[in-house]
Amino acid sequence: MNRYVIFLDIDGTVYCGGAISAGNRKAIRLAQNAGHKVCINTARSPADIPDKIRNVHWDAIVSSIGSHIVVGGRTLLAARIPAKEAARVFDELTAAGIGAMIEGDTTLLCNPLFDNGHCTVLQSGDELLRRFPDEAIAKMFLPGVLPQRMQDSLAARFQFYQHQTYAEFSVKGHTKATGMLPVLHAFGSDIAHCIAMGDSVNDLEMLRAAGISVAMGDADERVKAVCTHITCDAADDGVAKALYTLLNL
Repeated sequence: MNRYVIFLDIDGTVYCGGAISAGNRKAIRLAQNAGHKVCINTARSPADIPDKIRNVHWDAIVSSIGSHIVVGGRTLLAARIPAKEAARVFDELTAAGIGAMIEGDTTLLCNPLFDNGHCTVLQSGDELLRRFPDEAIAKMFLPGVLPQRMQDSLAARFQFYQHQTYAEFSVKGHTKATGMLPVLHAFGSDIAHCIAMGDSVNDLEMLRAAGISVAMGDADERVKAVCTHITCDAADDGVAKALYTLLNL
């Protein structure tokens, strides 16, 4: 039987309604017991992955849009936005009246325009450099739709995605697709034996690269268009249904 390495997006894929359902957890466990590797591949930074997601036994974690990779507790990649550049962009966004959250390895920081009660609020880039000089900055999250000129500016410097209700960016050149490759190599596998599941535009590179790609039933239509399979909605355990079907669990 073929053994697969499976990459699951978090939000809107395996994680829905603030939890990973019992049905999805069972299917993941059965897949691993059958010899497959199950990994998460998320845009979230390490600091933004809560324990209720981490407490599932993952064979690997790809985070920060492919720029941070951990396999079996060993860090294979940790590409970061230089602190001075993050501080400069932080000031640009604040001056433009745009909320911004900085996602690091250990903490979440934001400007006053994005105070959601879960971040440390900073007034300026200088404060970032002064108070958190050693924080590894993985990505930034911006609520809303940015003006086109700002989108173009960020896209020229970073791996940038504009979604319907928010924008995000990380280190340029790193995607969820590039993040899969070191994991596949570590497991002695290849793209042909790779299954990826997602729902959003930041999943497109990952889904196009995978040998088998699965869109959630409620995924963005652009995602469905590039996938080899479509499962049911995330809220209806779409990941579990796909695993049972594709792996003959």
